[in-house]
Amino acid sequence: MQIGVDIGGTFTDIVALGADGHLFLTKVPSTPKDLLEGIGDAVRRVLALAGAPASSVTRFIHGTTVATNAVLEQKGAVTAVLATEGFEDVLELGRQKRSRMYDLAMDPETPTFVAPRRRRIGIRERLDARGAVLVPLDEEQVKAAVARLRDDGVQAIAVSYLFSFVDPRPKRGPRDSCGRIPRESAFRSRRRSTRPFASTSASA
Repeated sequence: MQIGVDIGGTFTDIVALGADGHLFLTKVPSTPKDLLEGIGDAVRRVLALAGAPASSVTRFIHGTTVATNAVLEQKGAVTAVLATEGFEDVLELGRQKRSRMYDLAMDPETPTFVAPRRRRIGIRERLDARGAVLVPLDEEQVKAAVARLRDDGVQAIAVSYLFSFVDPRPKRGPRDSCGRIPRESAFRSRRRSTRPFASTSASA
């Protein structure tokens, strides 16, 4: 038995393919607070339709439009970005691929709505490509930034320090200070990538 699930914002659709080639389809309401609940309901329902036990499942594939919808509808947690000082505008600059290269008045074509300029803060710290400390992390600045973001109602903080995948210790400053952010807040560190825009946008 092979199962495929598409988790949408309103419904979770599921299809099961039996060993004999028969298809079984159904859908259940999605459960935004815990998507796994909706997935579990869908799996139980489609297995019941197929008359098959859970042990018969040999392949399980899932995808979701939740993240895509969040981008298209510009919804989601109130997010801030802490970046290496001087790189706080990477989310807006992108890779410099523009549909109108010489139009200086055009709106950004990058996902700046995720963290507008007022919620992107440059932090004094710098590692080189080998992880050696060029500028020590300014922990007091981090604490002050987190406190300000908390007061502004921020619910999630993405940290994007240059070369932090080589030495993750500078990221612990924001993580320790995030205890002062409301409990429902999230914390994401940057991906292992040498390209600042890719890592910043993915973290945010």
